[in-house]
Amino acid sequence: PDGQEGAVMKFQFKQQPYQADAVAAVVRVFAGQSCRKSWKGYRGMNTNQYAKTYEQEAYALLKTLAAIPAPSNHEEKRAAFCLEWLRNQGVSQAYIDEAQNVVIPFGVTQENPVAVVMAHMDVVFEDQEALPVREEEERLYAPGVGDDTANLTVLLMAARYLSQSCAVPRDMGVLLVCNTGE
Repeated sequence: PDGQEGAVMKFQFKQQPYQADAVAAVVRVFAGQSCRKSWKGYRGMNTNQYAKTYEQEAYALLKTLAAIPAPSNHEEKRAAFCLEWLRNQGVSQAYIDEAQNVVIPFGVTQENPVAVVMAHMDVVFEDQEALPVREEEERLYAPGVGDDTANLTVLLMAARYLSQSCAVPRDMGVLLVCNTGE
């Protein structure tokens, strides 16, 4: 909306790469077993190396996501983008459920308990057109960029890391969920 910039998110990738800690926290749930396949030169990267190597890509993804309108109860455009992005990254198990959540299961079985890590896709702005995104001095200004679009970016990057490293859950399944609503 005119004159409303929403939340402000400051990024200091060189001093504190936010996604390194977030990706590492999600990945620690897993055993960390890797497959032998090579993926974009990424083979064998730990979470901190991954976050540092792909920080600019994560930042660009955040800017793209921040511009996609996702008013509460109408997150279809953002959900479709997330699913397409995941599939383009090789995360083939991702799907959109009946509530329009983007669900990415890892090691989910009926026998194991399940941990759920979520980031919501909606913003409280009713816009249906592209949202304004402005960058000034390492700060992004956009409706909802800090609540919860930055976490959504981390969740997507973590899903790609986990999928491409063939991480296998230890004693539980994990659902990463880009959820609708709050």
